[in-house]
Amino acid sequence: MKESEVEEIIDAYLKKEKAGKTFLGIRNYGVDRWQAPWEVKDSSILIGRTKDGIQIEIKGSNSNIDRTVGQCLRYHYENESLKIFIAIPEDHEKIDVMRQIFDHYNLPIGIMTIGKNREVTITRTP
Repeated sequence: MKESEVEEIIDAYLKKEKAGKTFLGIRNYGVDRWQAPWEVKDSSILIGRTKDGIQIEIKGSNSNIDRTVGQCLRYHYENESLKIFIAIPEDHEKIDVMRQIFDHYNLPIGIMTIGKNREVTITRTP
């Protein structure tokens, strides 16, 4: 599954399941999706962060997730009140190893898996 397809699925999921505004990635920060009742001050600054916010890194079936894990840890360090997820197809070759590492170190990162029928399942909460 291509990363662009995962993006479409996550966007539809956020519109259906969550309240608040969804923002596309902001280049200076590098996040794929934000969702929270925040306001955009300009193209690079978000204001009004709340504990209800979530942040999602989106990856495709062939994406390298090692860098993504590091990015998510940095995002958590910068704002511990956000819930951080990696959205990834359920058939990604490294998903089982990623889950084992997250659980072993009790990392504050959730996992959203995308099934073959385009369903989104939260398989690990942050």
